[in-house]
Formats: sequence, structure tokens, C-alpha cells
Amino acid sequence: MTLRLTGLAVAALFALTGCKVYDRPPGTPTITGLPATTDLNSTTMVRLYSDAPTGKFISYLVEWGDGVSETTATYVAGDSAEQWHTWHTAGTFTARAKAWYTFDTARFSDWSSGNTIVVSP
Repeated sequence: MTLRLTGLAVAALFALTGCKVYDRPPGTPTITGLPATTDLNSTTMVRLYSDAPTGKFISYLVEWGDGVSETTATYVAGDSAEQWHTWHTAGTFTARAKAWYTFDTARFSDWSSGNTIVVSP
């Protein structure tokens, strides 16, 4: 009962101040599945996830560290996104991503921490 009353009090506070949970920007995305190494001209897939509120549609911008940036398709909040990339130059690169609401581009996340990949010739 106390937890329910606390939830109602928090909801009332949000209503009084005009702040809504779904008005916050999407959370900083995480990148998973990026291997430590790959071969030159091999396609690599990563998964992206952001804790955006339910009911929102989000997209991601991925910077691959080689001068190429790509935008994902639109995903429903809570689903993992997938994006593929091929490096055409050998070296060490750092990939990072940010998320935004597909239909509200004024709210976007911070950049994710960088994930490093070594591309071998």
C-alpha cells in the first residue's frame, strides 16, 4: 500500500511540474557484438540498445571511427537495433553511437562510450 501511495505521489508531482517521464531523452546507447578484431573488407554487425520509454520510436547514429557515419532504421523502444559496417582500411578504429526519437529529433542521447576494433589487412 505504501509503495502504491508513493507512486501516486510521484505521478502527482510530475503532473504538477509538467514533467513527464516520456519527455526525457533516450538513454545513452550500448553497443554489443563488436569483435575485438576483423578482417579488411569483412562486414561486421553490432547491436544497439537504448532505454527509451515504451511507445517511442528510436533511431541511432553510428560513427565507425573511419570517417563513416550511418543511421539505423527506426526501432520500437525496448528492441535491439542492428547495424552492419565494412572497414576498407586497416587500422584501429573506435565506434560509438547516439540515439534519438525518430519523430522528435530535439531529444537525443549522449554519445556511447567508444568500442575499439582492430581491422587487419
